[in-house]
Amino acid sequence: LLLIVDYIFDWARDVYRPAILGELDVLATGDITAPDPDVFSTMSRRISSWVNASTDIQATQASSCGESPDLNYLNIVCQEGVIRDASVIESRYLGLQITENDVDTFLLSFPSAKEANVWLSDTLKCLSGSWRVNAETIDTLENFWTMEPRPTRENFRRDEVFYLNIAIHMFVSEMWEPIRQLTCFSITESALRIIFYRLGHVDVPDFTQHPQVGKNAIETLLGRIMKQSIMENLTAVVSMLCMTSSFHRKSSRSQCKVIVTRSSGVEAGFRVEKSSQLIRSVVSVYESHKIGQREPQDDYLRFSRLQCQQFIQQREAEIAIWPHLPPLGLDQKKKGVLVDGWYQSEEYPKHCLYIVNGSDDLGDLPDLLDRMSRDAPYFKTIQLRSGQWNEDKLCHMNSPVKPKGKWSSKRDSRSFARWIQLLETEQTQRNHRPGDRPSSPMVLSSDEEIGI
Repeated sequence: LLLIVDYIFDWARDVYRPAILGELDVLATGDITAPDPDVFSTMSRRISSWVNASTDIQATQASSCGESPDLNYLNIVCQEGVIRDASVIESRYLGLQITENDVDTFLLSFPSAKEANVWLSDTLKCLSGSWRVNAETIDTLENFWTMEPRPTRENFRRDEVFYLNIAIHMFVSEMWEPIRQLTCFSITESALRIIFYRLGHVDVPDFTQHPQVGKNAIETLLGRIMKQSIMENLTAVVSMLCMTSSFHRKSSRSQCKVIVTRSSGVEAGFRVEKSSQLIRSVVSVYESHKIGQREPQDDYLRFSRLQCQQFIQQREAEIAIWPHLPPLGLDQKKKGVLVDGWYQSEEYPKHCLYIVNGSDDLGDLPDLLDRMSRDAPYFKTIQLRSGQWNEDKLCHMNSPVKPKGKWSSKRDSRSFARWIQLLETEQTQRNHRPGDRPSSPMVLSSDEEIGI
């Protein structure tokens, strides 16, 4: 009888525990999952594969290496470091779109009128370089960048003019994923006037003389960005490249590195921006509307992401887009780039080996890592976690990467020895894992046999 009761409890835990953790994980600000070594029945076997896939949670892999089960490309994660396919990049879109109908709800989201005034003051600095666009342009930006199919907002009037600011930011995430983020802030003329009046301001700034930029011109620019080569994008993310939209009169000195359109004596384009004001203004609103990891439900906030694989090894000169950056140095066999983190934490992997021209064969990786940790050029960058866009990290934006000697003089030998050992262990386990090879069939667990 005790065995039957114990079996029932084991079954209930297998089924309901992942679901409960999944619900709690949505509300948590970080990863709350962790292995549970005290549960005897889960120490040496996997939870049944018939459990609903929507309840699956990625466990933190602090003591062993392993490939993410949801990825079809090279992505081996352990505490000492990550080995990733450099061709895989994630596009993120973060947009704040304020119309006249959004003003009341938006202002109520601030704790006080004082904080709303501070936010408005910071945002006005960005709007001084804004473009004038129509509602159709605002509607298509997210779809073009991440292919997110959203319906047109009901309160969008096609004839209304928006003031638009764009920031293109390249960086690596805390898990060393290369990210290209498009951050957009747009507000209608009428909404801007109402916000000023509600906050007690009399004089509303006049942006009606700002250049009109068409949808096709912006899409052409974004298309060129997506056609950069694998190494150019990798160089850009390690350098934390950031460009923001702006304009200037032809009579003044041009600050735009990339021109989007020219008309009536005005050039609209993108400039390299050391200040992160636009990104911080939009991110602050986005983070204040999030509950744990649940995305905001307000119509005026948009966030989406798309992970894709790049195939352009070398781009043509006519589609060059990034300002000149010193290229990252590959190892002698042109297979990878080994990068160190500025602010290392026990919570996230310390280093990353990006595979550029190599195979996905796990058997080659320990030797490659060992060789690169001794002979490869040494590079460092910042790992940015969502919600941690603070000045001490963002001050490194647009810092061209330059090799600072060889890894042999920088590395922690014991740390890399553990990393290499974990890779070799993973290779051995992979070769003997049931179901990974035709000669090693999958073994059904007892509960799966009962369900047959």
